Amino acid sequence: MYIANTWFTPDRRHRYTWMKPGNTGRYQIDYILTKCIYWNSVCNAKAYPGANIDCDQNPVVARLRVKLKKVLKATVRKHWHLETMKDEGTAMNYRCEIDTAIVGEKQESADVNGRWEHLK
Repeated sequence: MYIANTWFTPDRRHRYTWMKPGNTGRYQIDYILTKCIYWNSVCNAKAYPGANIDCDQNPVVARLRVKLKKVLKATVRKHWHLETMKDEGTAMNYRCEIDTAIVGEKQESADVNGRWEHLK
């Protein structure tokens, strides 16, 4: 783990996160932790004293630089329904359709690559 608050050196005012009652001491007790592989994406981390909250602690904020990656959608492959092919009649229909497609393709183009692309 990487402690982001300790890496940067802001003003003393932006370091402390807790003020002792009676304003007798100021301490840094809250931290921002990141995984070590993301340490270079943290630009700045500091506390904001004087925030408009009714508490003796100061909020700790970090500025990050995030690079998002484009997620490509997977193509859906056509699956054969093998359960329906157990019937002899259904299997014969598939065979007839494939045979007519292959025979019809042989007559349309003599190029082997063209027939393979059509068959795929």
